Order: sequence, then C-alpha cells, then structure tokens
Amino acid sequence: MKLFGKNIHRAWVILAGMCVLQLSTGLVINCRGVFMTPVSRGLSIGFATLSGAYLLGSCSSVLTAIFFVAPAFRRFDARKLMGAAALLQVGEMILYATARSPFQFYIAGVLDGFSGQFLRTYPLQVILRNWFRKKRGFAVGIAIAFAGIYGTVGNIVLNEIITAFGWRAGYLAIGAVFLVGMFPAAAFLLRLSPEDVGLAPYGEDGTASAPEGLSGPDAGQAIRSVVPWLLFLACFLDTFLYGFSGYISSLAISRDLGSRIGALATSLCMVGNTLSKVIIGSLYDRFGRRGAALFCFPCVVAGNLLMRLEAGVFLCSGAFLFGISSGISAVLLPLILSELVGVRAYPALISYMSASMNIGVSAGGLAMGRIIDRLGAGAGYTLAMDLCLAFILLTLLSVRLSVLFQKRRS
Repeated sequence: MKLFGKNIHRAWVILAGMCVLQLSTGLVINCRGVFMTPVSRGLSIGFATLSGAYLLGSCSSVLTAIFFVAPAFRRFDARKLMGAAALLQVGEMILYATARSPFQFYIAGVLDGFSGQFLRTYPLQVILRNWFRKKRGFAVGIAIAFAGIYGTVGNIVLNEIITAFGWRAGYLAIGAVFLVGMFPAAAFLLRLSPEDVGLAPYGEDGTASAPEGLSGPDAGQAIRSVVPWLLFLACFLDTFLYGFSGYISSLAISRDLGSRIGALATSLCMVGNTLSKVIIGSLYDRFGRRGAALFCFPCVVAGNLLMRLEAGVFLCSGAFLFGISSGISAVLLPLILSELVGVRAYPALISYMSASMNIGVSAGGLAMGRIIDRLGAGAGYTLAMDLCLAFILLTLLSVRLSVLFQKRRS
C-alpha cells in the first residue's frame, strides 16, 4: 500500500494501530496513581478500598485470559471483539466518573479486567506475530513502549485536568480519548493476520503465505510439557519483583532525599521500562534470546544493587536500570515462548502467560507493601530489594531451564 507516495508494507500500518491500542494499558493501568488520592478524598474511602477494585480487575483478567480470549479470537472476527472491548472501556470510564460508592469501582474494575484482555497482551502478541516474520521483536517492543509513553504523558496531563476540573473529568477525558482514538483503530484498522487481506507477512515474499500456525505441536501437547510452565513461572517472578517500582518514591523519602528525588527516580524507572521494550526486541531480532538476555538481566541486577546505596544519584540510576525488568516479561519472555513451543500453540499459551503477568503484578505490589509496613522503612526496603534480587536470578534460572528442557525434547 502507498503512504505519502511511498510503498510500505501494511504490517507497519498494523503496528501503528497496535501502538494506538496501547492507550488501554497506558491510561488505565499506568495512570492509576494520579487518581488514588483525589478519588479517596472525594468518596471518603481508603486506598485499600480502591486497591480492592484493582485486585478484582486482576482476578477478572486472569480468568478471561485463561478461559475466554483465545477461543473468542478463533471464533469471532477480531475487529468486532476489539471494537466491542474498546466501547466497553469507554463505558467503564463513564462508570468511574459517575461513581458515588466503591461498588461502582468494583464493577468497573471487573469490566476492565475482562475487556482489557481483548486489547492488551493477547492481540498485541498474536497480531504482531502474524504480521511480522522479520523485525518481530522490534515491532513488539515499539508497540509496548507506547504504553509507557502514554503513561508518562497521561500522568502529567491528567494531573492538570484533575487539579482544574476534578477527578471525574479525568475519567471522562480518558473515555473521550478511547472513543476517538482506540475504538476506530480496534474496529476498523487492525486485522488478525495478513492472510485475511490476501497479503504475506512482512519479511516473506509472495502475495499470500501458508499459515505459519500449522508448525509445531498444538496447545494440548505443548501445555503437557514443562517448558511453557517454566516460562510462565519466569513471567510471574519478573512481574512480581517489578511491584517494587511503586515504592521507589517512598524509598527516597525514607532516606530524607526528598519527594523530588523520589519523583525523578520513579520517572527514570518508567523511562527504563519504556526504552527496554524497544532495545530488548531489537537485540532479540539481531542476536537471539541469548543476546537479549545478556543485556537485560545484568542491568536489572546492577539496578538493584545501586538502589541500595544512599546517594540520590545511585537511587536514580539504579531505578532506571531496574525499570528494564518490565521488558523481560513484556517482550523477551513472549518471544522465547513463541520460539520454544512453536507458533501453533502460541496463541493459546500466550493467554496463560498473560494470566501469570496479572497474578505477579497484583501479588508483587501487595507483598512489597506488606513487607515494608511490617518491618519498617530500613529493614523493610532492604528485605524487599533482597527479594527482588532473588526473584530476578530465579527468573533467569527458569528461562535457562526451559531452554535446556526444550533441547532435550528435540
């Protein structure tokens, strides 16, 4: 197809659409923090009550990922599924904006867990895998990085809207962005595979390609192997330890470094989070899983060690490196899963990996908070960082074992 007078492969247009679809992650998940204080004050409820709504959303997301997403995409038109999910998310924002009690937040949280699975991990990984044979890692990394970009910009803009017009206006603004941006991309622009429009994936010759999904074992055979379960475990461990990122700002304050250093360190963690998606994907394309792993795992370990030092410069630089851990579960592990289990089983198994992500995120944030609350600032943060260090090493071990078991099978 032609764009600005130049011939480009339609896969890049699909990638642009997937970048737009990351509004769901960027504005709903990455911007939750900006609503916590104003909503709790406005409804006279505690943070724990709001966290309960997000926990229900995570439970809903896990169940949807395991039981509904993959079968739904096999049975129904992907555009209809994603378009309906986008409209449902608009409705959720209206429900948040008109809430008069925590009960409405609980309902909206459950709906977000359900609808988000049709817009986030599964369609991103499966659609981009279908459309890209070359530069697949780069494409996945770029798309996921946009969630971080939306989160960074969204927090700033939404804070201004909430300050000027109130938190209800903030939710309505997100709903408007979803309706104008995300819904058209989901319902009209995206296609599940190039075969649907008579094209070959990017990186393959010909006008149409044989379905790549015929290669490898089916999902039923693959799930009986220990290989995918080791990768699910790795994904859980990595997302669990990333839960510490929510406490970096309070770590700075506990050291008397001030809220500005805390905010800067948190922002740098998000920058590391965002950049890691593109870097890991590009390294995977060029050097394979080993090259990508040699970059990200040492960086996360170094970040953990740097954050233990008292000076603000070490906390900020360590937070930046620690943010790279998000790229492991978001980009590297799904790519390794596809490589080891084969593309035939991948669409079903990526749902299980998505579920492990949601469980890890919820459990990690809760566990880190409990440790810090119970042991106090000094010992609590130290133990939390010790746990993060152990978990990143266990993540690496799980990945390595999955590769070794796959070699033994083949």
